[in-house]
Formats: sequence, structure tokens, C-alpha cells
Amino acid sequence: YWGTGPLYGNYTNDHYVYDSSTSTIVEHGKDGEYSFEDKYVLVSSCPLVLDESGGAFTPIDSMVFPPDDRPAFISWEYYLKMYKISVGTARLLPLLWDATGYVNDEVA
Repeated sequence: YWGTGPLYGNYTNDHYVYDSSTSTIVEHGKDGEYSFEDKYVLVSSCPLVLDESGGAFTPIDSMVFPPDDRPAFISWEYYLKMYKISVGTARLLPLLWDATGYVNDEVA
């Protein structure tokens, strides 16, 4: 659980999604219907996850970059390196992850 906040469609405006037209990772932006909802942390063993409409999104948002240094897009190759590092770090440092906020997907 990551508190409540604005969503546009299923995503926060700074969540990274895959842009199939450019094969890059971009911020979702303010596309989609606005709502104020509960937000959740996502952990995935895959670099991309498909949502119910078939859109691909990442388990990472742009907060991984300093606010004044966020790139307009991330190449697929660079993103895969970022993902590999973050998954490797999570596996090496499991005590940093608080699993109490995760929902059992069988009941979600």
C-alpha cells in the first residue's frame, strides 16, 4: 500500500509504461480518466506487466530519477539494465522490503 493519490486510468502520472510505437519506456502522463484512489507498490519478476487492456507497464516509476533530471524517455536496453539492477538489489537486501503492504493476488 502506497497511500492515496491521483490516478489517470490505472496509473499515476509518473509511472513508467512501454510505448510500443517507439519501443521506449515513458511516463504515463495524465492520459485516462482521473480518479483519487488507493495506490499500491508493485513487485514483478518480469520487466513488463500487461494490464487488462493489453498495455505494458513497468514496476518502476520516474521517482527513481531526481525530479530535475528525469529523462523524457528511457531506451529499452537502458531500462533492462535498470530493472536487472533493482531486482538484484532487492534479492541481495531482502530486509529493506516490507512485505506487509503486499496483497495476496488470490484475493485481490
